[in-house]
Amino acid sequence: MVRESLNHRWALAALALSWLMLGRAVKSLRHLFSEPEALLYLPLVTLVFIVVMIPIKWYALFTMNRQGWITRSPDMAVAEGQHSGTLGTT
Repeated sequence: MVRESLNHRWALAALALSWLMLGRAVKSLRHLFSEPEALLYLPLVTLVFIVVMIPIKWYALFTMNRQGWITRSPDMAVAEGQHSGTLGTT
């Protein structure tokens, strides 16, 4: 029973990994057609996406209300169109 459960977990992990790599491949399909040898780098690109890009995207999502990016000028306390009540305490 334990062995079956372990095999099932490995199958799910393999499915998730292949889903991630397939998603990366679809996004770069045009490039892969012009340079098919780039397919060898697909696992590395997927790993970089998981380790680097996903945490950065989560950080950006959760700090979006505190960012001013281009809409904040040096003389303004908050971003354009935002009032200080939305910032919360820092």
